[in-house]
Amino acid sequence: MARGAIVQNGVAVSIIEAASGYDPNYQGAGIAFVPDAFAQVGDLWDGANWTYNMAPAAVSPLQFRLALDQLGLRAAAQSYVSSAPQNVQDWWNFTASFQIGDAMLVSLASAIGQSPAQIAAAFRLASTL
Repeated sequence: MARGAIVQNGVAVSIIEAASGYDPNYQGAGIAFVPDAFAQVGDLWDGANWTYNMAPAAVSPLQFRLALDQLGLRAAAQSYVSSAPQNVQDWWNFTASFQIGDAMLVSLASAIGQSPAQIAAAFRLASTL
């Protein structure tokens, strides 16, 4: 068995125990399995090394928006969302929680100039609010 993380856009989005015979170098469609005994959801993978962030996997919409307020990013996020397709607007307005590796969140972060490490920091902040 190999323990590791499913990494999407540089962020561990799931931890799995892979059966023997699983290709530990699997990559495809923007995701990869990265063997590691200690990685947790929210940790960052730069392609060679882990940054263990202990960021929460999810935060509530209120927590996320309050964190964006404190970081001075809420106006930029809302501007991006207001010009985005309807499915992004629906996600922003109606999601039950913001997931750290969600593709829409990654797109939002990129649009407002935030790296995976900065988003992990925002999630850590949000979890305290």
